[in-house]
Amino acid sequence: MEESRDPRAWNLSAMEQRVLEEELSRAVRRLVSGQAVLPGQQHPVAVRVTLVPAERIAVVDLGAGYVPREWSPDFEDANHAVYLLVAETLQARYPVRGVRFTCEGRALEEYFPEIFPGHEAGGARRTDTPAG
Repeated sequence: MEESRDPRAWNLSAMEQRVLEEELSRAVRRLVSGQAVLPGQQHPVAVRVTLVPAERIAVVDLGAGYVPREWSPDFEDANHAVYLLVAETLQARYPVRGVRFTCEGRALEEYFPEIFPGHEAGGARRTDTPAG
């Protein structure tokens, strides 16, 4: 069965996508480097933003050094700041369905099973995405 393509999918050339991904990666890198270092985190943090135009999402992959020893309100605030930066930057240009977070390719939730019970590997999810 063929997956139906969203009619609002971003029409980006490969070059436009690459440029936008690099722009977002630099912006996230600047933001993260200015955030407080929480216990267990190691800076600098590797950052890579990948766009999935057909799904209208961005995947923000942060290095393992971004993961603190434990989940905390400060870590949640730091994640939310990254989310807002990416979502608002994209929303100014394209309708956005969501932003997913991974660390070294693993869903952020996988690092904190006590906070996200029942989360299955490979299913990064984000629930506070803007409507689009």
